[in-house]
Amino acid sequence: MTRNENKYPNASDFIPERFIDPAGRLTTDTVDFVWGFGRRVCAGRHVADASLWAGMVSILATFRLLPAQAPNGEDVVFEPQWFDGLPTHPLPFPCRIVPRVLGMNAETLTQLIRSSTVDEN
Repeated sequence: MTRNENKYPNASDFIPERFIDPAGRLTTDTVDFVWGFGRRVCAGRHVADASLWAGMVSILATFRLLPAQAPNGEDVVFEPQWFDGLPTHPLPFPCRIVPRVLGMNAETLTQLIRSSTVDEN
């Protein structure tokens, strides 16, 4: 289903941009089949999907993901490699994870994340 070359050219390549429209918004092309079908659909799929989204955007909002640097200060260039089993995932790769706010420490980061959540009460 996800390897349909008519719908997803270069289906085996990691191209997340295919899910962003020209205006920069997410498309409505969802991958719902991962949660099952019909009566066997995962009852918690919406909570799981929202939790994954919240985790990803929290990381991206608080950290900059950058290429690793060589001792001479230049960015390390690497070719991404993938494990093709179940589940498919990237193999370890060199990178730097840097706080977006200078001087960020664990306590400040925790406060930032907690302040970004919605309290329903």
